[in-house]
Amino acid sequence: MMPDGWSEVRLGDLGYTFGGLTGKSAKDFGVGSAIFVTFMNVMSNVVLSMEGVELVDVRQGETQNQLRARDVIFNGSSETPEEVGFGATVPDELDGVYLNSFCFGFRCHPDAQLDTEFFAYLTRSPIGRGVIRPMAQGSTRYNITKTNLLNGRFLLPPLAEQQAIAEALSDADALVESLDSLIAKKRDMKQAAMQQLLTGRTRLPGHTDKWTEIDYNELTWHRAGNGSLIKGKVYQESGADRIPAFSASGQDVWCDVAEYTEPGLVISAVGSRCGKVFRASGAWTAIANTHVLFAKEDICSTDFLWLRVNEEKFWVKGGTGQPFVLVRESLKRRELWPNRDEQVQIAQVLMDMDAEIDALVAQREKAELLKQGMMQELLSGRVRLV
Repeated sequence: MMPDGWSEVRLGDLGYTFGGLTGKSAKDFGVGSAIFVTFMNVMSNVVLSMEGVELVDVRQGETQNQLRARDVIFNGSSETPEEVGFGATVPDELDGVYLNSFCFGFRCHPDAQLDTEFFAYLTRSPIGRGVIRPMAQGSTRYNITKTNLLNGRFLLPPLAEQQAIAEALSDADALVESLDSLIAKKRDMKQAAMQQLLTGRTRLPGHTDKWTEIDYNELTWHRAGNGSLIKGKVYQESGADRIPAFSASGQDVWCDVAEYTEPGLVISAVGSRCGKVFRASGAWTAIANTHVLFAKEDICSTDFLWLRVNEEKFWVKGGTGQPFVLVRESLKRRELWPNRDEQVQIAQVLMDMDAEIDALVAQREKAELLKQGMMQELLSGRVRLV
């Protein structure tokens, strides 16, 4: 049933389309005094961002379309039909700029009852995608024509309700964006703290002992996963009696035979994730193309060891085709290490920062789910704001 007061409207009855830049070659971009909106700006934003513009040389006398505030911009192609025809509205600060060649614009008639920010949200919702997705044409790359889009029929509420919906969804987006910004800031802070604490440039209160130069062979022992391949069956799915089994891709399979019960680190030995380190605890095993590293816990904290070796650049690599890790060479590295008590406290500080980031990421995921739920309810008319 159509919600009370809503109507089905053909988009072409509300306005018209226009194209992006024409007659440009590679030498015209990245220079000049004009700016244009990039393809990714359109794909990524409901409201276009000033951060997603670049320079273009538009010479005097050229006939090129300029954007106006409240236009809606669409990406005309994508690798999947699900991402063709995403709408993005033009804010006041981008009035007068140009549009890239791979997108096209829609401009409302002066009397059109359409809030363009509302409509941009609609084009990205399951309801709007249900109208636009069938218009996509292609096989390896999908395209949408201006004519097909103009013939699309959309269910629209009255203008005041469109504006209220757009404001509510914009507020939800602002919450997600603020969490993204906070997460990025916390990650930067953690990175800075690691650079200071793991090198001894900054010391935690109560620790004054001199750090000792030592190599990793004195702090750890290791086994090659390939040298002790499990005899049990490997499964693609978890189960009640199955344990994590680490391969070069990480913990992506399960097994019915445990090789280890103590915490350890698993190093991907070959392939695209060569040098990637995974943490393992409980009952677990390591299988194809891996090495296993254990801390000598009387002098080395597993948590601190993880922080030190958890970067691919730590590991010496060999091979001219497919790279592989030279674990024994890597473990000959000599570095300054604090005593074990300081290791534990440093690791705790950094893991606390990780926990704070993880909590923010979870909060961000909930906010995103809430926004998606709001879109579904508001854009279908099941929940009314006016």
